[in-house]
Amino acid sequence: MANYLLVAGGTLAGGQPWSIRAYASGSGTEGATQAAWDSAFNAFWTNASWIALLPTTTAWTYSYTSTMSSNFHQTTATRNTHNVVGTSAGAPLPPQVCLVATLRTALANRAGRGRWYLPAPSATGLAATGNAYTPAAMTAVAGALNAMGTAISTSFQLQILHRNATKSGLAAMSLTGVTTADASNKPAIQRRRGDKVVPARSAWTP
Repeated sequence: MANYLLVAGGTLAGGQPWSIRAYASGSGTEGATQAAWDSAFNAFWTNASWIALLPTTTAWTYSYTSTMSSNFHQTTATRNTHNVVGTSAGAPLPPQVCLVATLRTALANRAGRGRWYLPAPSATGLAATGNAYTPAAMTAVAGALNAMGTAISTSFQLQILHRNATKSGLAAMSLTGVTTADASNKPAIQRRRGDKVVPARSAWTP
């Protein structure tokens, strides 16, 4: 079994970048794993209900798979490029606003979870109160993520990497397989995306 790093990413309004990553293990070659990962992420991104919620300023532009060394450093990589944009006419949300998908293992503690900070839907995906995504948006993302999960399950196993030994007895550089996943209806903030935006200031007289 080989271990891989899976990455997908693109751009948001204003050209700000977004990306997600996951670890995986499988018996396939790097090229075969990348073909499966690219196809699985495409199934998510182009899901009709989901892409209809993404603003036209949000794009998926690449994916790649990198083979991991024994100490989980990247070695070789196989890449694909794309330019698939959303189709919603709604206004984009600020770049730091995300939709969070959580990867879970059988472990009950924090070490057993991983997160993807996915691009947010357009403003049409927000409830009237502004503090949650609409039920329709969550139904759409669940369907899209399930399409990706079905494709992944036949090709490789998603994993959570434990870089350091844990108090519960997990060894450093060990893996735990992902068993379930879910998405939150609460808009999340990833500050590093927002930090890339240079603000314009309006003067006032105190």
